Amino acid sequence: RELEDGVDYVPTRLGVLWGHHYTSIAGAAPIVGPAIAVIWGWLPALLWVALGTVLMGAVHDFAALVISLRHRGRSIGEIAGRVISPRVRTLFLLIISLLIWIVLAVFAFIIGTLFHDNPGAIFPINVQILVALALGWLVHRRGVGILVPSLLGYGLLLAAIFQGNAFAESFPAIADLPVATWVWILLLYSFVASVLPVWLLLQPRDYLNAHQLITGLVLLSLGLLVLHPTIQAPVVNLTPEGAPPMIPFLFITIACGAISGFHGLVSSGTTSKQVGCMTDARPIGYGGMLGEGTLGLLAVLAATAGFATTEDWSSHYASWGAASGLDRQARRLRVRRRHLRGLARHRLRDGADLHGGDGDRLRGHLPRHRRAHPAADHRRARRGLRGPAAHQPLRGGRAGHRPGAAAGPHPGGRQGRPGALAA
Repeated sequence: RELEDGVDYVPTRLGVLWGHHYTSIAGAAPIVGPAIAVIWGWLPALLWVALGTVLMGAVHDFAALVISLRHRGRSIGEIAGRVISPRVRTLFLLIISLLIWIVLAVFAFIIGTLFHDNPGAIFPINVQILVALALGWLVHRRGVGILVPSLLGYGLLLAAIFQGNAFAESFPAIADLPVATWVWILLLYSFVASVLPVWLLLQPRDYLNAHQLITGLVLLSLGLLVLHPTIQAPVVNLTPEGAPPMIPFLFITIACGAISGFHGLVSSGTTSKQVGCMTDARPIGYGGMLGEGTLGLLAVLAATAGFATTEDWSSHYASWGAASGLDRQARRLRVRRRHLRGLARHRLRDGADLHGGDGDRLRGHLPRHRRAHPAADHRRARRGLRGPAAHQPLRGGRAGHRPGAAAGPHPGGRQGRPGALAA
C-alpha cells in the first residue's frame, strides 16, 4: 500500500484481482493450442496439459509473482538488470518489447477477423467496455459494494450477447468494416486502455470476463457429465499427415494451458502492482494457472469427444493444415484470387482502361507480372494478328491495329482514333 498511486499500484481485493489475472492469461491460446495438438492423439495432449500445469506452469507463475512482489512490483526485465547486470536488463526489455508487439499484432488481427466474420460479437464486447467503466467508477470513486454492480453488469452482458445479431443487422455499415479497419481500432483501444488507471477499465473488464469464462467452463463441464460423449480421437497418433514430429512440437503447440513465459510478464508487469497482501500471491499466481489448465483440459475433451463419429473427427484432423486451419485459410485465399481474376477478365472484356480511373484500382489487385503496361498492351494487340497481316498497315490505323477497333485513350494520353489500340 505504500506504493499506491491510483494508476498502476492499486491494492485490490483477492476476488477481483484473481479474475483480472485469470482472464489476462487465459485467452484464446489455451483453447486453440490443445484443439490443434490432439492431432497427435488425446493422451499426449491430456498428459501435457495436466502435468505441465501442476508441476511447471503454476509454479512458474507463482514464482514470477512472488519475485516481483519482493522487488516492489518491478517487472522481470528490471529485476534481471538488478540481479544480473544492466546489459541483461537491456536484452530482456528488447525481447519483452518484441514479444508484446507480436502478441498485440496477432490478437488484433484475430479479433478484427472475428468482428468481420461474426458481427454479432461487436455489440456485446463494446457494451462490456461501457459496463466495466461504470463498475470501476462506482466501486473506486463512489464506494459502492462490488456485489450489486457485478450482478447488474453480468446481466447486461448476457442481454447484450442476445442482442448482438440484431445490432449488426441495424447497423450494416459497422458490421461491414474491413479487418484492417478493426485492427487499427483495436490498436487505438489498446493504447487508451494502457494509459487509463487500471481500476477504471482493465481491472473491472477482466473481472466481468472471468464471470463469463467460469460460466462457460461450468456449462461445458455439465454437458460432458450429462451427455457422457465418446472420445472419437485416437489415443496416440505419431504420424499425422503433414504434421511435424510430436516432440518437441507438442510442447510448442500447447504453451498457454501448460506453461507459458508470457504469464511472467502478466504476473510481474500488472498483477504484482495490485496485490494487497503477500498471502494472496498463491491463490492468484498458482490458482490462476490451475484455472487456465482446467480450460485447456476442457478444450482437449471438446476437441476429441465433440464429434459424432470417428469419421467426422478424422475428416477434421485429416492433415496438419486442416487441424490448424491453414487449409481453410488457403481455400479462402484461392476463392478471393479467383474472384479477382474474374473481375479483371470482366473489366478487360468490357474495355476498361487500365491506365486510369477504375483501372488503377484494378491493377492493384493483379499480380505484378500481369499488370497493364503500355508496351505490353501493344505487344498483346500485335499477337492478336498472326502471320504477315501483323506487320502490314491496316486501313484506319497503324501496323498491327485491327480496323474498327473500339477507340480508347492512348497510353501517352492522346485520345485514340477509330482503329487505335483498344484497351
